[in-house]
Amino acid sequence: MADRWGRRASLIVSSVLLVSTCGFAARFHLARGAKEETSATENELVIPSEIEAIAALGRIEPASRIRRIVPPGESRTGTIAKMHVSAGDWVAKEQILAELDNHERLAADIAVSQSLVQVAESKLNQILAGIHPLRIDAKRVEIETVSSQLKMLELDLRRAQKLVSSSAMSAQMFEETKWKVENATLVQERLRKELSEIEDVREVDIQLARAELAKAKAELQKSIVRCKLSEVRSPIDGQILRIHAREGEAVGDLGLLEMANVNQMQAVAEVFEADASRVSIGMRAHMNVVSSGLKFGGTVVELGKLVGRQVVLSGDPVSDVDARVIEVRINVDSESVDVLSHLSNARVEVVFQAAASPAGDAPTGHSEALE
Repeated sequence: MADRWGRRASLIVSSVLLVSTCGFAARFHLARGAKEETSATENELVIPSEIEAIAALGRIEPASRIRRIVPPGESRTGTIAKMHVSAGDWVAKEQILAELDNHERLAADIAVSQSLVQVAESKLNQILAGIHPLRIDAKRVEIETVSSQLKMLELDLRRAQKLVSSSAMSAQMFEETKWKVENATLVQERLRKELSEIEDVREVDIQLARAELAKAKAELQKSIVRCKLSEVRSPIDGQILRIHAREGEAVGDLGLLEMANVNQMQAVAEVFEADASRVSIGMRAHMNVVSSGLKFGGTVVELGKLVGRQVVLSGDPVSDVDARVIEVRINVDSESVDVLSHLSNARVEVVFQAAASPAGDAPTGHSEALE
């Protein structure tokens, strides 16, 4: 019995010693492995990198941006009556692109308003002409002339009365002389009345005529503005890229057409916000059109002021679609503008060259797009 308990005690002690030895060995190897990993990491961090590339995805876009043109004001959803342009046409600023279906009626309103302005101007001129000094003087001269003639006729009438009483003049000649005096008297009274009306033109009549003229001119201006709202004009010099509504169709959510000035093209790179501080105006960039492999260069001209969500996505299904980016605009070199003018919205890969950071971090950005 004692011998059995002795063998059991020896077996238990041996097992405890074996477990302790294995645990110590395991801790030793783990600690050694961690130390080697830390040493390797430290050795990697101190390796400097002379030049680091900042990679990004982006798109091709005209420097003027693509403009989606819609009718102005109340005519935003009107029906197109006449189109003046086609896709591919070059247009100048303020050139008429299209006319809406209410254009002819509003143009007729302009003609009516112009006639009302002419009527108001004539009325005012008539009132002002009534108090013109030369007209008053002419009327006074006319009155004096008639008065002199009347005096002569009155003298003739007195002589005729004496001759008729002595039967030296016939009654008919006397009546004719009398009629001349009466007629001259009526003319004199009429001229004096006209002179009085000319001199008595009231200031309130002038003010009223001027107010009517101002109102007519305001109505004319309103008609012109309304008519312009029935015309769609180009906001810039540029090329028509796409037409969304044609004659007889209503303008929808897509607007009338899209246009841009493609004489200056840009690449819009979406740079991760962590890399934005390393990109500066004047920095050179190298770009590649993803679909065709076309390569070109450019210079950074504008840094975005807002951090937004990434729009241009890579083909990697595990990439971060919610990445926060800043738009960087790059002027394309002039020798590549003609080719890129037909590739608006094409996806491009962009590489900026920047000095290494002090920590020597590995290149960041859309590196998967450049592999």
